Amino acid sequence: ARLERGLPVAVLVGNHPSFFPLLLACLRCGLIVLPLDGDSPPAEARLVAEEYGAQAIVALAPLAGPDSAPWSPLPCDLVLTMLAGPRRVIDYGPAALMKLTSGSTAVPKAILCSEENLWADGEHVVEAMGIPPGAVQLGAIPVAHSYGLGNLVMPLLVHGASLVLRHGFIPPSFCRDIESCGVTVFPGVPFMFERILGPMALDRLPRPLEKLITAGARIEAATVRAFKERFGLKIHSFYGSSESGGIAYDASEDAEDPLTVGTPLPGVDVSIEPLDSSDGAGTGRVAVRSSAVAAGYAAETGLRSRTSDLRDGRFLTGDI
Repeated sequence: ARLERGLPVAVLVGNHPSFFPLLLACLRCGLIVLPLDGDSPPAEARLVAEEYGAQAIVALAPLAGPDSAPWSPLPCDLVLTMLAGPRRVIDYGPAALMKLTSGSTAVPKAILCSEENLWADGEHVVEAMGIPPGAVQLGAIPVAHSYGLGNLVMPLLVHGASLVLRHGFIPPSFCRDIESCGVTVFPGVPFMFERILGPMALDRLPRPLEKLITAGARIEAATVRAFKERFGLKIHSFYGSSESGGIAYDASEDAEDPLTVGTPLPGVDVSIEPLDSSDGAGTGRVAVRSSAVAAGYAAETGLRSRTSDLRDGRFLTGDI
């Protein structure tokens, strides 16, 4: 069977070096990339892939399951299996990649991103955070998620910022990776920094690490202050969404409470959509406009993307 241009291919490889040539190969061939979380159980991965019309799954090893579809070998020690026809007709619009949301429903929403959306998000991140081509980043966050795509994947592919990949945050290898590979930038999430302060009980950060970034959830001000006092480095808060990419970044060295998520990234316009309530002046939903805002959500033809919250380069978030 041949892969058809304009249809998705589900990618289940996690933080593996094959993700990058596989992404580029799919884009070159006109295939839409659907990155799946590397920790997805086989049944869940197959369910999501089929729900969004993926014609094939590429993985590091054959997935266990009741079907007997054959797996074919690919370069980079990958394997591929073709899937049955799509359950529904989907309008993918200009999508080159579909980001999955982390919603609480059984099947997450899929967000349609063009190559221009991905490129713009990477450029906004690199400029705001000062990630030069000579930077070496420690990749412990998933490259299949929006945070990893903007902070790890695009800086590598577009600017050549090197990447040390791990399948997750592995405390015993943290210092060794930084020192042996010359890591200068560590994008993490709050629990990673709490582990460094607490159970790991480091009295110094390994060299040449010089930039710490956190996103995905609110970090406690006490954690940021403790890092600054113990290690002399601030953990910089980064705020974004899967639909819009990066929104704001705190480049300041201020570690006092209340913490801020900083100012909008270059190329990103942020406004407040007033609420119909008496919550006070200036209260409203955060609205984002930029070239990184996705085209819309994958859905049946005629229902795709043209929601009032996500359309025409503008995303009205649910954040107050």
